[in-house]
Amino acid sequence: MQFINEVYVNFEDDLRDSLRYFNPDAGFLPKGLEVGVRVRDFAADLQPDEEHKEITDYIAGSLKGDKTDDLGGYVLRAANLRKFLG
Repeated sequence: MQFINEVYVNFEDDLRDSLRYFNPDAGFLPKGLEVGVRVRDFAADLQPDEEHKEITDYIAGSLKGDKTDDLGGYVLRAANLRKFLG
């Protein structure tokens, strides 16, 4: 972590900004991160964006239920809140 902070000066600030949109209930964390609680610990003191969480809960539920017909609009709404599609 020390190396990352040396070469990427605003790493922790950028990570905190992005974790506002982290939805731990979505169920799509990569294997290495779902077991390790580092991401959850880092995000524990952050206030999540509730509107984004509601949208991503809907998206995750729809994907798990194989209901993808109307997801495009929800993906765009979530991306608009993040100001980033990815």
